[in-house]
Amino acid sequence: MKNVKIAFTGTFDIDNFGDHLFPVIFKKMMEKKNISIDMDLFSPFEAIEGFQQNNKIYKLELLDSMNQKKKYDAIVVGGGEIIHLNTFKHLNHEKKSVDYPIYETWIAPSLASKNTETKIIWNNPGCPFEFKKYEEEIIKYILSYVDYISVRNDFSYRILNKFNKPVMKSYDTAFALPIIYPLEELSRKIKNKYIVYHCHRYMNNGFYQESFKTLKSLSKEYEIVLLPLANTNDDIKLLKQMYEDSNHKFKLINEDLSIKEIIEILAHCEMYIGVSFHGAITAYVYGKKIIGYDYFRNKKTRDLFQDLSLESNYIDKIGILDEVVKTVLSNDCNTTSYIKIIDNINLHFDNIIQCILNKENKNKKVGNEVEFFEKMIKEISFYFENIKQKSYDENESLKSDLYEKIGEAQYNLLNWQKCSNELITLDEKYRSLEKKYEGLLEDYDRINNELNSTLKNKIKKYLKKR
Repeated sequence: MKNVKIAFTGTFDIDNFGDHLFPVIFKKMMEKKNISIDMDLFSPFEAIEGFQQNNKIYKLELLDSMNQKKKYDAIVVGGGEIIHLNTFKHLNHEKKSVDYPIYETWIAPSLASKNTETKIIWNNPGCPFEFKKYEEEIIKYILSYVDYISVRNDFSYRILNKFNKPVMKSYDTAFALPIIYPLEELSRKIKNKYIVYHCHRYMNNGFYQESFKTLKSLSKEYEIVLLPLANTNDDIKLLKQMYEDSNHKFKLINEDLSIKEIIEILAHCEMYIGVSFHGAITAYVYGKKIIGYDYFRNKKTRDLFQDLSLESNYIDKIGILDEVVKTVLSNDCNTTSYIKIIDNINLHFDNIIQCILNKENKNKKVGNEVEFFEKMIKEISFYFENIKQKSYDENESLKSDLYEKIGEAQYNLLNWQKCSNELITLDEKYRSLEKKYEGLLEDYDRINNELNSTLKNKIKKYLKKR
């Protein structure tokens, strides 16, 4: 076996089932290809990994110094929907709500590699959003240090393909789970026929009521298993509510399960219904029926069901769950594309091995810091100037609209009540614009003062004529 030292980055300091699969699968797949892995895990916060993994998680700010010391052969950006520059609230490993800097997981590796021979590998992450113009400069700079790029869906491929870097589109590595955990090695925890359901705190009441009604109907024939998969999204809170609403008829999994125990529950179910991307994949790879109940409208989930030719199993609107459930239960599982998927994942890992072991071109690091910062300053300046101009133009248009309405009222001698109502409506429109561009409050104050002054004069003239 060839021994390889790997720094693996991802969101391992927060508890989300899918994200914790990536290092497990990476290590096992590489070992099956005769590559022995010495792996360190890195995340934004120091922690001990959940799901009974208990691995030490190093802070990403240590990645550069540890790379200098250990001289990793590669830094692998683990996977997940992480290629963006936004910060969202997450419950961390200490159950505290934090602003989670997920962008560190893919920016820090490039910065830690720029003065070394360490390879940078993107292990099928995803891009959830389009990039703004100034963000594209950041992406371009970071990508200049990446040696192998593979993403997991069409949307991400399209977003990154315009940066003049070779980009592969592969499947999420969780599709390899049966290679790592063969079905015959997974024990059945629940004796009855059962359906697994998952949701998280972002579900609105309409979707909640619809899914609860469907599950209640299904519970006449199946045991309903409520399975938390992402403590970081506080999914247990809503699942507990559903458990209570069912008068404890549904089965709530309210314990700290290991990765393998979660896989076992999904691998032996009759059907999975839920919002979890990796919940759907896990059930699918073990030949189970799946429904993507995607009230969150994730591009990754939509692309997933399209890739699997299961578009009719994907739901992102209220009113069709009952019909889809009946159809899916009455049909055979569609897993015809699975062999193609495994071939694709094997090729992905072969490409990674070739990249790591190929000593050529290791020093082709082309990021130019001076050029990057110059472009960044320029693009950010353009970005804020465009927002400012857009705000000004919209408010100027609003002022013109107000003048026209007042003049029209004067000219046609409309009654005061009608004129007043129109002014109130337009004022509400103005205030909504003001909130929309709260970052430009100084401009708004100036425009607002001008507007109020003009309005007062106009109204005074109008009242005098009355």
